[in-house]
Amino acid sequence: MKIINKIPLILVPLLFLLLVGGIFPVSAIENSFDQTYTFDQRRPSSGMMPNSPRYDSPLPDDIIMNHSISENRTEMRNRHSYFMVDTAGNVPFYRWYGLDNYSAYLLKIMSIIEYDDTNGDGQFQPNETVFHIQLQGNVDWTFTREAANETTVTFSFYSSNIRLPGFEETIINLTNYLNRETKYLKFDIEIVNWPWNSSTDRLAFHLSFLSKFNDARERNIERLYKTDQNIINRTNEEGLFLRNNEGKIAGYFSSASIAYAGSVDGSIDVTTQIEFQRQLKSAEIFLNYPYFGDYLLHDPNIGIGDEEVGTLASTINEFVELLISKSGLFFLTTFVGLAAIGIYFVSRKRL
Repeated sequence: MKIINKIPLILVPLLFLLLVGGIFPVSAIENSFDQTYTFDQRRPSSGMMPNSPRYDSPLPDDIIMNHSISENRTEMRNRHSYFMVDTAGNVPFYRWYGLDNYSAYLLKIMSIIEYDDTNGDGQFQPNETVFHIQLQGNVDWTFTREAANETTVTFSFYSSNIRLPGFEETIINLTNYLNRETKYLKFDIEIVNWPWNSSTDRLAFHLSFLSKFNDARERNIERLYKTDQNIINRTNEEGLFLRNNEGKIAGYFSSASIAYAGSVDGSIDVTTQIEFQRQLKSAEIFLNYPYFGDYLLHDPNIGIGDEEVGTLASTINEFVELLISKSGLFFLTTFVGLAAIGIYFVSRKRL
């Protein structure tokens, strides 16, 4: 009984620590994440990522798909999202937004690198480079519209001229597909007649990813930037998936783990290598292909959140993250306090 009587006294220091921890440290962490990146109420800040269009509601039922296509740009909006693909500066890049205006994303095609995988890890290292095409300034792109109607927009960018010796017969094609009912845009990467230095080399397709958040809830960049193994294993895809504070996917880049190779037994394995910088909210993505002969076809996706995506493991992670959040510590402190009071009165009655 003496020990029971002392339990409330033992819990007092713990209660105090939890209360202080629930008020101060987490708040300081949130402020540290938010001090560099500020957003106005509706739009991402200016800079490399442009302002998102101000769409305040989804399309009405009688408007299925809006699209606008010019010489080097196409803009598409369906019920869920807005996509724009541009070749300004002689390199294709993608912008996409959720219609809630809480987030905006940019994906830029950077370069193609042939490398000798000396350490055998299946991933590109700068010291393994054999040669590479820096797409900025070295490639002329031609736009072609293949189909556009009320349900689907399909269009392509292909390299009409690669201004490097040995690449006269090489073609790089990006064919894009957007359907009215989907929250993602699929683009096929086709590489034809790559002038291999060796059949033991590998190829890396380099893309640069950037995100902006303008919702005050989207602060924990440490948690948002990660590859979600549960999703990868379930969908046979690899990529970068960003979660919001509710644990739902906010935006993503993903790619199939296999690609079609025209002259090497039909298919090859693909590894997606992601090197991200949390403080810059950016990531360098390398799609790594083994030798594929003279033809490659691979289909990555970009998109906004899918609320149905979720697993038991991710739910547990979100619960743990809630416990260490400011509100989580508050409720935990309240629970411990009530438990201490209950134990105290029970012990008094037994006396």
